[in-house]
Amino acid sequence: MIVSELVGNSVRHSNCRLVHVSVSLTGPGRVRLSVSDTSTTVPVKQEAGEDDTTGRGLQLVDALAHQWGTDLRRGKKIVWADLVAGGEPA
Repeated sequence: MIVSELVGNSVRHSNCRLVHVSVSLTGPGRVRLSVSDTSTTVPVKQEAGEDDTTGRGLQLVDALAHQWGTDLRRGKKIVWADLVAGGEPA
């Protein structure tokens, strides 16, 4: 679900033709999911209204990931989410 939300946001909110997805082990029981594109617009978690049909993607990422964030590097944006085995709280 996290990758789907991050890729969906990248496709929806950037004018990029190429989105890169990576999965990396960052330590024992730790995985980082990353989605990068050539937009430099940083995503912002929104508070969707009860009747809104969009705006909940980063709320889901925030609820499911141990932590998440955005890095800007050389004209591209990387949005990442860290997962920890056993659902260790942030």
